[in-house]
Amino acid sequence: NMAFFQNVIAQGFFVASDTGGTSGPLRERSSYRGEFEYSGDRYGARYEHLMVGRSFDPQIGFLRRQAFRRNYGQLRFSPRTATSQRIRKHSFEVEFDHITNNSGVLETREAKGTYRLEFHNSDQWTIDASRNFERLPESFTIVPGLVIPQGEHRFGDFRTAFQFGPQRRLSGTVTLGTGSFYNGRNSEIGYRGLVEVSPRFSIEPGITLNRLDLSTGAATTTLVTNRLNLMLSAQMAVSGLLQYNSTASTLSASLRYRWEYRPGSDLFVVYSDGRDTLNRVGFPDLVNRTFVVKATRLWRF
Repeated sequence: NMAFFQNVIAQGFFVASDTGGTSGPLRERSSYRGEFEYSGDRYGARYEHLMVGRSFDPQIGFLRRQAFRRNYGQLRFSPRTATSQRIRKHSFEVEFDHITNNSGVLETREAKGTYRLEFHNSDQWTIDASRNFERLPESFTIVPGLVIPQGEHRFGDFRTAFQFGPQRRLSGTVTLGTGSFYNGRNSEIGYRGLVEVSPRFSIEPGITLNRLDLSTGAATTTLVTNRLNLMLSAQMAVSGLLQYNSTASTLSASLRYRWEYRPGSDLFVVYSDGRDTLNRVGFPDLVNRTFVVKATRLWRF
């Protein structure tokens, strides 16, 4: 990671894996990434190139996909207003994402344009539109009963979101979206909020509804979340999360206790469980349960 001047950052990595049972030249067992970003107040630009080899296997790492090359670019123009008493800044952004396999065959492409309006009271209004291409090597089930067929798909969508400033006791983001989706259409409405009950206690409710109308059928998916945050002291906090996912028919919950017993050193106690809500009349069946205790200690030299 290299920082030049105030707003220029360059990042990169090169990594190779050597795992038993895999073979091939170094370029197939390696991955590299380079990124350049200029993040000025009025202008912004970013470019990234990422390559993941066919045999690259990080073992304890995580890969979203294998054997691909990605080129991503973004340009931004964000003028501030000098005369308006309500509007602070306009932002215009364009971005382009291009992903191929290592043979150069296009797999994913997205072109997106965004307009963002920022108000003096910290509220924000965003509008974006995108055009997408996706090549699926095989069909997959997106929700039970609905299958996205293999092949080339071209689709696009339109979204708008309004974010209420964090200075409000009730804040959050309301999102609306509609457009084509693979071989059909998708409409979305969602809310992710923050309720400041007191300086020490807050609630983060959220809900997302998607209506899918595809050539193979129609379905409505629901994702409901609620997070509770309680600050017992400056070094001690308790948080809980409850989430229902209609697509997977699951109800999951977790409770976490965190204590920073000295600067940079923490103790975590976490309980979580997952339950199956499918075809149940009573309380959902328990699928998994975990209880974890983790302690970290920072030594300074």
